Amino acid sequence: MTTFHNLSSVGDSPISAAEIEAAYEQQRADFEVWRERTARDQQAEVDAALTAGAEFLLNRPDSGDRRVHTLTCPHVRRKLDRMAEWAEARWHPQGGVFPKPADIQVLTRKELESLGKRYKRCQICGPDVVEAPKRKRQDAILAMSLAEHHAGIPIEGPNGQELGDFISAEPQIVVTTSTGTHVLPARSTVRLRFND
Repeated sequence: MTTFHNLSSVGDSPISAAEIEAAYEQQRADFEVWRERTARDQQAEVDAALTAGAEFLLNRPDSGDRRVHTLTCPHVRRKLDRMAEWAEARWHPQGGVFPKPADIQVLTRKELESLGKRYKRCQICGPDVVEAPKRKRQDAILAMSLAEHHAGIPIEGPNGQELGDFISAEPQIVVTTSTGTHVLPARSTVRLRFND
């Protein structure tokens, strides 16, 4: 992808407002060419996938929130027109494209299945595909991680003994000294006696 630079500070030499404006105009023109080429290339990819029998649209394929849709889903149908999606994109002098159209992939069933179910199904169009299994809730945590939001949940001790419903936990420190083992509240103060 082409990088468009911020020209407000170029080297140590002073730049006139006219030179800055001319440079910005050149960057805007370069952006227009880049945007048109990007939109045309993406549209050609979408058209080729549709010709090859694509049935699904995968929204944001590189993110952790991949959603698979049918091509007729009202939520994403407009994304198939890459020219229209990119027509709204504008170059910003501080760098960046706003709003940048979301990345998509248009896939056949075989291509989608080859991704290994690393996506969720759209709840609007409900495509007929198998999605990633929901993550299991974590059922084992360190005792020191118990917090208010665990209140009311039955807990078991390290050996499987039933301890009852969780109410609260006070952080404690186990201190071993020459006289034995002592359990102290984590926020208690101890005095150190130095032999000076």
